[in-house]
Amino acid sequence: MPDIFPKNMKIVIFLNNSHNIVGRAYKETVSLSRAGHVVTVLAKYNGDLPTEEIIGGATVRRLIIWPETRIPIIKQIIFSYRWIRAGLDFETDVYQVADADTLFEATICAVLKRKKLIYDSYELFLNIVSLEHATLSRLYWWIKEYIGVYASDCVIATNDERAKIMRARYPFAEKIEVIENFPNKIVETSELYEKNIHDMREKLGIGQKTVFVFQGFLNRNRGLEELFEAFQYCKKMNDIAFVIIGKGDYKDRFEQLVADKKYTNVICTGKVNYLELSTYLSMGDVGMVFYPPICLNYVYAAPNKLYEYMMNGMAVLSNNTVTISRVIDAEKSGLWYADGAKGLAEKIDYMAEHTGEVSEMKKRGYDAVMQKYNWEYQEEKFLNIYKNV
Repeated sequence: MPDIFPKNMKIVIFLNNSHNIVGRAYKETVSLSRAGHVVTVLAKYNGDLPTEEIIGGATVRRLIIWPETRIPIIKQIIFSYRWIRAGLDFETDVYQVADADTLFEATICAVLKRKKLIYDSYELFLNIVSLEHATLSRLYWWIKEYIGVYASDCVIATNDERAKIMRARYPFAEKIEVIENFPNKIVETSELYEKNIHDMREKLGIGQKTVFVFQGFLNRNRGLEELFEAFQYCKKMNDIAFVIIGKGDYKDRFEQLVADKKYTNVICTGKVNYLELSTYLSMGDVGMVFYPPICLNYVYAAPNKLYEYMMNGMAVLSNNTVTISRVIDAEKSGLWYADGAKGLAEKIDYMAEHTGEVSEMKKRGYDAVMQKYNWEYQEEKFLNIYKNV
């Protein structure tokens, strides 16, 4: 990596989850550590992982954040106090905050210590499902985000569409950069890798069927309701296997619906270890990603899984969300639908029948990710934010 920095910096990252080797924050901390910076991640203790460890070259300290009280205002005050106290304990040059839920607390630390602040906005936080129509709560979070953006030296958005919205919402923000949710490159072509794919298909009883995979949170309003409805319209159902990977509040209900209809070709694996996920994805033909247009955050969704599907040699099937359909159309790496469950079923049948065309989609998607939709492609852009902050 070229030495592009005027100095090594101390960086403290606020991350309101337990932090492991999955996701955006991990890629960022690895890049910063490799560049010579001293990175500390303040994460949330969940009872399972160590309170302190080294991950990707960064020191991770997990904090007991949430108090036991159920009184909302007391709970929020203690939550904020514990984050701020932890953030002020470190000598640092830059505070980086992942998303808006700890932005206010990181802002207080940056102001009190007169340090730089970077707001990495993972989502359109004011437009998540729980806030889209909750006027008072949305106003509360808007005030906190407004203060944080005003104090930030740089705001990062996850795609061009979200950056445009942030610029319109906060016209005073002088610097809004785009760092997308691209995966690290995975190059797996060995005979062992091909054997693992074959063995996985055999393990799941799939054989030579066309495999459609859904991976992620199995929550309501993530498209699984529409997928289940689409099953009844699929004419090629007997030639297809659906593999559903993950857990969530809709998992049990979805499994029960599948069992009631005796769909033996719909396989729910539960949560899969991230180190094994690539094998599960690579044995599939089509990766499904659904974000129903119930909030603006979903309309402009920029999920990791889109690029992970392509990285693992899968075609993509999505509903008509702005960013995802833009990528699919640009790379001809899949199909999207806009006509509800019947429209989804038509696309499933088409992809199950036109396997040669799907193979071309898979190849184009993989080539595109290897060339430009990968973390290595944009790593220097991310590091330059710290160079110029």
